Amino acid sequence: MRKDPYELPLAGRIVSAMAFSRAGYPQRLEFWADGNDRPQHLLVIEGDVQLRAGTTSWKGHPNEPEMLALLSQRVQSASANATGDLIISFESGDVLEVDAGAYESWQFEDGAGGSAVSVAGGGLAVWD
Repeated sequence: MRKDPYELPLAGRIVSAMAFSRAGYPQRLEFWADGNDRPQHLLVIEGDVQLRAGTTSWKGHPNEPEMLALLSQRVQSASANATGDLIISFESGDVLEVDAGAYESWQFEDGAGGSAVSVAGGGLAVWD
């Protein structure tokens, strides 16, 4: 049985690229390793997010300009609980939260065949 919370292997990684969609969802955050020519880790966000930065808090669509504050930030920790909620803390003190929803709110790929998904309706599925 997998422990709760599930730790995503993002600690120390930098948000190196972001892809926005004109059509709305999803938002892509890419985490590149030094010297690589492709993302090592990929996070796709399809649910609403909450971003806490310093004394301000913003909640909304992941394709809004506020998300650009994450570009070039280094991850301190990233975890998902059994209900599918995702929390990513950055070394700057900023925190990104993606709550589980009625559909797959987020998907993570580790670049080595492993992945984790917030299951529609709540829950977490992990493939190593």
